Amino acid sequence: MQKTENAHRGSTLDSFLHEEGIYHQVTTAAVLEVFVEEAREEMERQKRSQSWLARKMGTSRAVLSRLFQPKPSGVTVSTLVRFADALDKDIRIELIDRPAGKRQTTKSQAYCRVAATATSADASDE
Repeated sequence: MQKTENAHRGSTLDSFLHEEGIYHQVTTAAVLEVFVEEAREEMERQKRSQSWLARKMGTSRAVLSRLFQPKPSGVTVSTLVRFADALDKDIRIELIDRPAGKRQTTKSQAYCRVAATATSADASDE
């Protein structure tokens, strides 16, 4: 049996995702997944339900529940900001440098990291 060469051997996951044309989809899904996990933890910490949060955001529970689906879709940054605000949190979206040697030659991209952070009032309590 003859062994076939793997065209992706030695490449990074990011370069593979770019080659396959799915980098943006995968990155978006990962960012939302991290946000949702952090949101769940914060809701548990504050002992808040989705119904309470929906009322606080001025939206329906159905709209909010889209965020908690395994593959959130149609979620806007505005929804994420209102969600964080209802929990007395802020959202930070920042561009960060890639490690040296990880630059993409075909497209100029930036990693986005979304983190729910304490509001300035929470930060001053520490």
